[in-house]
Amino acid sequence: MDFFNQSQISVQTEFYLPEIKQRADLRVEIDDHIYLVEYQCSPIKLKEIQKRTKAYLKLGLISYWIAGPKHLGKGSLFQTVQKFGRFSKKEGWWILAWDALKQEAPHVFFNMQRAVLGKVLYQERIFNCKGHQNEFIRPKLPIVEYEAYKIEHSLLGNQIDQRYVEMQQLCYTNGKNSMGCPWTVHFPRLCTDFRNRGIPLLNRVRFLVLAEQKVKVSITDITQIDIEFWQMLLEKNIVISNDGEWYFISQKVQWYNSLSEKLQKKKSK
Repeated sequence: MDFFNQSQISVQTEFYLPEIKQRADLRVEIDDHIYLVEYQCSPIKLKEIQKRTKAYLKLGLISYWIAGPKHLGKGSLFQTVQKFGRFSKKEGWWILAWDALKQEAPHVFFNMQRAVLGKVLYQERIFNCKGHQNEFIRPKLPIVEYEAYKIEHSLLGNQIDQRYVEMQQLCYTNGKNSMGCPWTVHFPRLCTDFRNRGIPLLNRVRFLVLAEQKVKVSITDITQIDIEFWQMLLEKNIVISNDGEWYFISQKVQWYNSLSEKLQKKKSK
């Protein structure tokens, strides 16, 4: 409330809506438009956010959710984007986040994307009602070979990742080795898939393995991978369209017997 008052914006706290028996944290009025602001510090389920947002919309009210510090811990950004994320052509996926005890103003996390190994990358800037300032750019992606070594490390290293083990089992069953998966699955390097909880790279590997067995690609298959990877498959004619159906061309995807062979082939190219 202090934040909006300092910006000379009309604001009410603990605004009660009798029609839906719900109390919003703030009612904000800007240029004759009314918005509801929820500052979410405590844990909350996605279904509850969706339920309350939908109720507000039925009353013709747009709500904005600000994620508190508990939603910004290590490894929690994926779930935070699922709960609080919005998408725009200009900002991509974005959220508002604020540790009000430590920061003077909310921060905007924008252009939020996932690396193929699952890490959420983003740009960040401080928000104020009159514009944006102090933009921070996050570190770049590691080299693509790192991702190839990560698969091996997750299977044979000190801390085995069961998700990679399950993928290896699927590959073995179909006469392949996930450590020799095609370089194709490493590109594009970033995606905007915040729908599927799995690691994008593993989702891509699974798609290729199963698509080779079935040849025909279904809508369900497509929803299991990120849209960026799907578009690349179409552009490279790895998947082609025929009479409204999609078909996978396995000859255009090269698997390797091992990681060493995979790396060696890349060097030779």
